[in-house]
Amino acid sequence: MKEIKLKGLDQSVFYEELSNGLKVILLPFKNKTNYYINYTTKYGSINLDFIPNGSKKMYSSPKGIAHFLEHKLFEQEDGVDPFSYFSESGTGCNAFTSFDSTRYICYGTKNFRDNLKFLLSYVNSPYYTDENVEKEKGIIAEELNMYSDMPDWQLEAKLRENIYHVHPRRVEIGGTVEEIMKITKEDLYTCYNNFYSPDNMFVLIVGNFDKNEAMNIIKDSFKDIKSRAGAKLKEYKEPKSVRVKDDILYGPIKVPKIGMGLKVDLSKFEDYDLLDIDLYLEMLTALLFGS
Repeated sequence: MKEIKLKGLDQSVFYEELSNGLKVILLPFKNKTNYYINYTTKYGSINLDFIPNGSKKMYSSPKGIAHFLEHKLFEQEDGVDPFSYFSESGTGCNAFTSFDSTRYICYGTKNFRDNLKFLLSYVNSPYYTDENVEKEKGIIAEELNMYSDMPDWQLEAKLRENIYHVHPRRVEIGGTVEEIMKITKEDLYTCYNNFYSPDNMFVLIVGNFDKNEAMNIIKDSFKDIKSRAGAKLKEYKEPKSVRVKDDILYGPIKVPKIGMGLKVDLSKFEDYDLLDIDLYLEMLTALLFGS
């Protein structure tokens, strides 16, 4: 493990990349009583179109499939429910899908060893059948319909839809009811096998734990898992202009709301790190418009 000392702090980060490409970041704290484990794949809702590993043909997945896949990983072949497993030791767990990543987390004060092993195990063990995929469609459809009743959510979604011409960021992370109804178990396995590959993932652990024990568990969990890298993502030629300059949404609200989106030409910021640009624009918009 490589030790990276944080300047100005009595703290170090430990980093190692396994032979299969998995990146491990460990941040042990001496004065904490709890821990937080994050197992993430750099695969999110915008990764819709790609040439699968070993293929020459572009594959277009249904919109919302990354979020759907996240839901289905909680259904295991042996019938063990991750939420129930973690709750037995008072451990919290959850998962989140964003535009460019999917994260599986657990956090608690006890059973660190068993919880880390189980988290890695269930994410590494997809189980999709025609039956359980069909069952999930109704559940996710209800979730999507719930968001349709949230004015702030709809305002932001409309902004993105109007800003982008072709980039998948214009599409809701969960997709649409129509799109998720197209998803098959074959679609899920195609996306899983191309993006849930160790070299496209990382494990981050923070809090009260033994770094050597954690690293040994991770290495043992991945000893038989090889890289499946090779998928080639489609490059989208997104115009610099916005698709729609202004628009109006109508709905059952008492107080009108307004939203504004900025489309930034990154070619003007070639000397800046993307994180710096993000922080700068966030501060600028907060100063100009408030929270």
